[in-house]
Amino acid sequence: MGHLNRLKLKAGLKKEDDEIDPQRNEDIFAELIQVLDDRSLALIMRNAKDDGRNAFKNLREHYLSQGKPKIIALYTELFTLQKHEDKDFTGYVIRAEKAIVALRNGGERISDALATAMLLKGLPPTFDTLKAIVTQRDTPQTLMEFKASLRSYEENTKPKMEDAIMKTSNKEPPTCFRCNKYGHFTKNCNKNR
Repeated sequence: MGHLNRLKLKAGLKKEDDEIDPQRNEDIFAELIQVLDDRSLALIMRNAKDDGRNAFKNLREHYLSQGKPKIIALYTELFTLQKHEDKDFTGYVIRAEKAIVALRNGGERISDALATAMLLKGLPPTFDTLKAIVTQRDTPQTLMEFKASLRSYEENTKPKMEDAIMKTSNKEPPTCFRCNKYGHFTKNCNKNR
């Protein structure tokens, strides 16, 4: 909008204007296609080619929509969200928060308890202990508290690389008590034969 305003083209987008100069309308469209990403460009090329006012209207409806299909799609995304074993929790939480914020912006009431339940539902079986702890609490956690619990749980259950290195590097070769040489056990000693 600021870009169009600077070019003095914003006036052509006002809803009160019934008639718009065709040249101005084309100029608005030309400016829009220069600043849009591929997804937005595909949207307006399909629905409002060479029509700046309609292109802007379509973009506004698409991105600020509170319509049922968009709300249903966001709920579906939230309900089907899954955290994979090999992925860290950050990407999982970001995807969930993105859907939650979009739903809230669309006028839906998403409580922290519902958001937490949806995040719990998508966790893999390795998080069953955390699921039990969270669901058995006397007082419900806020979403922020749950995210902190999730991060802490994941960090504490993840095998630490340093521990693995320490365990393998501290192993000494076995000592034979018969010949007092390193590298084999007494039962495998050549002096037995």
